[in-house]
Amino acid sequence: MKKLILALPLLAAIISPTHAQANEGVYKTNTIKRMYRDAAITMKKYDNADELNTIYAYSNRELQNAVAITKADAINFLEENGGMVSYCNEVRAILSLSEGDESILESNGLDFVLLKNGRVRTNMYTKHYKNLNSPDYLFFKDFSLKCEGASCKVTDIYNHTGESGMSAANKYCR
Repeated sequence: MKKLILALPLLAAIISPTHAQANEGVYKTNTIKRMYRDAAITMKKYDNADELNTIYAYSNRELQNAVAITKADAINFLEENGGMVSYCNEVRAILSLSEGDESILESNGLDFVLLKNGRVRTNMYTKHYKNLNSPDYLFFKDFSLKCEGASCKVTDIYNHTGESGMSAANKYCR
């Protein structure tokens, strides 16, 4: 009986981290689902809604700063001769919730997958590309998150080429 009592805490210590990691994956995925849901609701309600506002609400301080400097640079669209004043406008596409030229409201559905590296991938089913295994499928975003208990914050957004929104904002928008 004593051996069983001594073994229980050890068994709990071994099982607990695995259980916590499984829960963290669920928390991460649910956070991304909520973010997309909130963005879609806002976009349906307001024609000129900006996805970056929703992303800001779900982000940690560092990503909030990246979103803020990207939004602040939005006034630097084009020079009179048609050239870009700032490459920061390209960062907006990396930080966007959609990939390519379709918005999340135009998609035929979303799929959320927890990747082995701990990121959450959002696949967007589009009118033209429904096969996620197609070699030319690039309608996805990857999100890194940090969780404290059940509360998770987005720490970075990556496009289909793996480019980091945080790094791009720091490089092109400062």
